[in-house]
Amino acid sequence: GYLNIGIESFKTRCRKESDEWSQNVLVLDIGGGTTDVALIKLTLSDITPSFRDDKDRGLGGRYYQITPKLLGSSGHLQLGGELITLRMFRLLKVAIVDGLLSAIAAGELNNEKLNDIIEDFDKDFTQGGKYKPGSLLKCIDKERPDNGSNAYRVALETADKVLPTRWEDAPERLQTFYTLWDYAENAKLKLGQKPPQDGSVLTYTLSEQDISELLNQVNINIPSEQSVNLNVTLNRSQFERAAYLVIEEAVSIAKGLMESRLGSLNNSNDNSETKQEETETEKVDWLILSGKTCNLDLVKDQIYQQFSKSDYFLWNPERITFDPKFTKQGTSAGACYAEKMRRLKFSPEDAKPLLCKGANQLHIDVQNLFYYLPCNFKRKTQSDELLTIFKAGEELNQIYRNDEVVKVRTEWKGIQLANILYRQDYEGGELQLWGGFDGNELLEELKKYIPQITETSFQNDFKMQFEIDSALNIGILLCKGDPHYLVDGDGIDVNDISTENKEIFSQGKLQWDIYIERPNKQLKNGDIAVNVIESSAVDKQDAYYLLFEAVKENSENSENIKKFHRSSNPEEKPSNGLISKPLPDFREDGKHTLYICDIDINTNKKEWVRIGELSKPDVTTDFRCKYHVSLDEEGMLRIHAGEVPYLESEKKENLKDEGCVFRAELQLQPNEVDIERDPFSGTH
Repeated sequence: GYLNIGIESFKTRCRKESDEWSQNVLVLDIGGGTTDVALIKLTLSDITPSFRDDKDRGLGGRYYQITPKLLGSSGHLQLGGELITLRMFRLLKVAIVDGLLSAIAAGELNNEKLNDIIEDFDKDFTQGGKYKPGSLLKCIDKERPDNGSNAYRVALETADKVLPTRWEDAPERLQTFYTLWDYAENAKLKLGQKPPQDGSVLTYTLSEQDISELLNQVNINIPSEQSVNLNVTLNRSQFERAAYLVIEEAVSIAKGLMESRLGSLNNSNDNSETKQEETETEKVDWLILSGKTCNLDLVKDQIYQQFSKSDYFLWNPERITFDPKFTKQGTSAGACYAEKMRRLKFSPEDAKPLLCKGANQLHIDVQNLFYYLPCNFKRKTQSDELLTIFKAGEELNQIYRNDEVVKVRTEWKGIQLANILYRQDYEGGELQLWGGFDGNELLEELKKYIPQITETSFQNDFKMQFEIDSALNIGILLCKGDPHYLVDGDGIDVNDISTENKEIFSQGKLQWDIYIERPNKQLKNGDIAVNVIESSAVDKQDAYYLLFEAVKENSENSENIKKFHRSSNPEEKPSNGLISKPLPDFREDGKHTLYICDIDINTNKKEWVRIGELSKPDVTTDFRCKYHVSLDEEGMLRIHAGEVPYLESEKKENLKDEGCVFRAELQLQPNEVDIERDPFSGTH
């Protein structure tokens, strides 16, 4: 469409926040085999470059950026159109068998093979030695047949004696299975349509010829001279009963994700410094339906039933989008459009000639979708209370400069002999066993290198850290005691500064600690900061960014003190050091200038003394990355892309050395396949 009109239309559907427009989009994709749900916040920002004056602006085109943020995702691997077809398959199969056996009970049909089968039927399905018409069908034809009930299971097993389609141990039944499967699929598509406007009832009929061909495949022949009507007809009400639980569960997952994640956002807004009345409640502004199953009228009914009652969705049919023409191609078309816009865009500065002609420009920051964790991960304990290790919405960044994926880490935590992790898409949602790590096996291996180790000392001395990437791959880091760090490369030396106060270092001991933000900034002699000149340039003298604050001699006992190594040899004697909190943005030249505060002890005059510049390190990707500064006890300041790297070893035996980090993999749990939901397991 037209970009200028499209952007203005987008704004009208958004909530205005300062100079940005945002909306929350919930995508519900009920496909053939799976259900997928994503909650995304779209933010439109005006990043038009500055012009010298209004004349240079020309016709006033704007440069916009759309930033999508994944607030959460969920779904089910065995919940979709195929599960509805499977339930129709069971219904149709039992209906055929019921009609056939009812004809025998009425004397309209005689078949020795079927008579022999009826003799072995459960008493619930017979009366006076004959089949009780409708008894099988009533166990299946209901909204909640309850897979765990005995009657439901027995009814399916009984029907399979007459019309065997379970091919797991009998491949010759495959033809019968797929023939009946095609009929069930056709029944689903026809009965799932919108009801006729004339009020007539939708029905699906399987003809006598179709049924006879099906029975012939299982060696049941109906003589032509026996006059019997074997037609089977299903109506829309029967279809709705069969499909109800599937659609209800899919829509419930979407509703649960929406209410959990937006509820969490609203609670965080309420607890922020912003006054509650100034913070607009987060709601879903746009519901997008995708997948062919969403074409069923029952889906729209369920959405109304559940979403119209929710506090997080203002019911308006105009804010619900479903285009049956693009149920499969919609996602691909959107991806192609984003890629087209990426390839054809100019930078904001280079786009100025187009902006002067009134042509709006758009940049879609697709990469931002991968910078936030979509779900929770929790750790099993002795009680029913689970410990959260990762929370949905946590920010992912490039951790090491050569990483090709963004990650986030936990703090270092205690180790269990059995470490079991669950995934939970949203609070209150279903727990999915994700994987585990056998701490007991590690303990036994460590006994080779640490003979005196016991279970108690193992749990007291060793720690573990979890690391997860955007593809939800979880790694485990193990360490004895606190981790040590590998700090090498060039830097700048605090000792090189020219100042009258040279007592910054005393006997090689660190005289700093990590700066902790406090309401009142009180500069001390020796404080180290960046953005000093920048803050003066904008007439905000206290807008500098403190990295390290000067402390007294007892700082060696600070919990912030880290152990540094200059090489990867774990036996090397470490030195003390500090690691700053993440740096603010770099200047346009890609550098930070570091300063130290020098206070005259006589006049108390404060002066910032320049230490030197640190350049932004090169990284291999354009992922979002935080930068840190390290300070060792010799006074060297170094800059690091991502986190300062641990002292790591690929040998498990080096875990005996204090501070050496060893990487292990989470033992993944294979996806649990529910046979009752798997149409092609051969058991239906």
